[in-house]
Amino acid sequence: MLPILLRVPSGSRFHLGKTDVDDTSLYIHSDTLFSAWVNMFQWMYGSGQEMIGTARAGRFRLSSAFPCIEIPELNRVVRFLPRPDIAYRQEGSDEVKNRKVLKKIQWVSEGVYARISAGLSVNGNHIGTSYSLQKSNKDLIRLGKSFLALTTEIPVGEPGFSFLETLELPKVTVHTDDKTGSLYQEASFRLTEPVRVQTGTTEMTLVPAFYFLLDHQLETPELNRYLAALRMLGDEGIGGNRSTGCGKFSPVVPNDFQQKPDRTSPLVFCLSVLSPKDEGDFGRLLRYDLFIRGGGSLGRFGNQDLHRKQARFCKEGAIGRPGIDGRLVDLSPAQSGNDHPVFRNGIAFTIPFGVSES
Repeated sequence: MLPILLRVPSGSRFHLGKTDVDDTSLYIHSDTLFSAWVNMFQWMYGSGQEMIGTARAGRFRLSSAFPCIEIPELNRVVRFLPRPDIAYRQEGSDEVKNRKVLKKIQWVSEGVYARISAGLSVNGNHIGTSYSLQKSNKDLIRLGKSFLALTTEIPVGEPGFSFLETLELPKVTVHTDDKTGSLYQEASFRLTEPVRVQTGTTEMTLVPAFYFLLDHQLETPELNRYLAALRMLGDEGIGGNRSTGCGKFSPVVPNDFQQKPDRTSPLVFCLSVLSPKDEGDFGRLLRYDLFIRGGGSLGRFGNQDLHRKQARFCKEGAIGRPGIDGRLVDLSPAQSGNDHPVFRNGIAFTIPFGVSES
């Protein structure tokens, strides 16, 4: 498993549309990253189907690209995961207040995730943990309202900022005779500038970035070609508005391949967009949220009358029993006239969740 860091140029914006231009995802979904990567691989080597076949054979899996904090002084990267949607130990008698605080927490660090996982209990359909995320837990540090980490991971006082900023820019439609509704808002987001913080006599720099996890069984020459395409993708950009400089990143690939956790666990936690492969996959799912992927015209260089199909996928953070595999989903237009298939990557990237009693 390779944890690949995506450093972002200062002030760079991202537009990763959900259903319309006035909304944006705040991280890079695995299917978006995979599709952009395949397109770049096709452009460089003329063999995008090779990469698709590798993924379909289970030799290439990737997570979504989530936020992280790089601390150069400690040579450390604090990686964040979606907060598992389970029951947490409550402290105090005000359950409504506790739920409101918990609802705002969207991201937990790997250290916090490990403690949640260590305290996991499963009783029928009920999934809970003995670990508390309340403010009274002094082991935790908050970054803004949405991020939680351990004080051992970020050993400074609470910085009091959230390093993801959403932006809404006014736009006007041109090249149309109809001026009605020509004004609209376009949403994007950016990572904040690096922040200098101090604890005692020690100063540290918190540098926001993204990362994703790559699990593969590729030979070195194959992997080098894939990574070359990823580096070129960073220069080209990902998402919308690339011609204005949006979506740029610089991948940093570690030298050492890390073994993906393979310990037995009662549950697994999915770090990618997921489309269940069959009834067996679906039956293993215990917690999941659905959202719609696909749709839209094939665009400027395709036939604008051809539209991709849509399908429902499970969001990152799905919880289930071990053995979930996922699949590639063909969203090619129903009409004839398209010269190549259009896929969305719903292959699962899972990590252990919970500790086996044995």
